[in-house]
Amino acid sequence: MKRKRRNHSPSFKAKVALAARKGDKTLAELAQQFDVHPNQIQHWKEQLLENAEQLFETGAHANTKGVRSCSLPMPKNSQRQEARPDPFRASQRAIS
Repeated sequence: MKRKRRNHSPSFKAKVALAARKGDKTLAELAQQFDVHPNQIQHWKEQLLENAEQLFETGAHANTKGVRSCSLPMPKNSQRQEARPDPFRASQRAIS
């Protein structure tokens, strides 16, 4: 019986590709750990390496045609910092 087609989230793909890039385990070990085919891991790793420089591009050349943009989730601690009020901002208002 065939397995139902699965759609993996971008964060899962990134996690698997980074683990493959790290090189601590073989593709076969990673495939068993993440329950995906070794060829799929190799493909995601190649995509990661080909598109890595786009993460650091800015301006008009970012997100050129034919390339999908990838948004990575922000770390939890940076989201927490944004929610806090800036203590220096209040003091600047008082001075003005």
